[in-house]
Amino acid sequence: MNGDSPRARFVHRLKLARVALVVAFAVLLARMLELQWIEHRRYALQAERNRIHIVPIPPVRGEITDRQGRGLAVNRLAYRVTLTRELAEDWEATLTRVAALLGWDDVRTAKVRARIARTRPDRPALVADRLRWEDVAPVAARLHRLTGVDIEVGAFRFYPYGPMAAHWVGYLSLAGAEDIARGALPTEYVGRSGAERVCEATLRGEPGWREEEVDARCRRVAVV
Repeated sequence: MNGDSPRARFVHRLKLARVALVVAFAVLLARMLELQWIEHRRYALQAERNRIHIVPIPPVRGEITDRQGRGLAVNRLAYRVTLTRELAEDWEATLTRVAALLGWDDVRTAKVRARIARTRPDRPALVADRLRWEDVAPVAARLHRLTGVDIEVGAFRFYPYGPMAAHWVGYLSLAGAEDIARGALPTEYVGRSGAERVCEATLRGEPGWREEEVDARCRRVAVV
């Protein structure tokens, strides 16, 4: 039987197939070992980041008083609604639902939509603030269906003397792109004039952070 016989060719091909199978198995085994031992930490960190969402907490702004201790710019508690695009299944549709629950018209909804679109996807964007419980109750009742939406209690500015002291106490407005670039949060208010602006660094305070555990659909499961 010579080397060119069908049987010899079959045996030769069988050997090549065995070699190819061994090589493929070796490559697969090497990749498994690489994933298990070498890249395990990297993928574990990625999985942890997917499971844990870091939520910034706006700082509580310092109050302004006169020399007798009477409040000129004080804080009052109220509710705010935020939306994090990264956590929402369809953030624009979600915003439309929230706007309907809050009783907004199309003009106001469009303004808020533009503001949210300018905010980093992983940061909560302000939808509405200075709300009473009666205002946010319809949203709270449907919060489990509104992925990416959160309701928080925050401190908001109140000026007891109103326009009488406005010329030197000043006023606040929501942080803009330049403020955010300097470290302000998208839901934070910044001093624009008077003492609010001059003493901004002192009054602002330090923001906080909290960790939230989210499920596969980015719904909050628990606060870590």
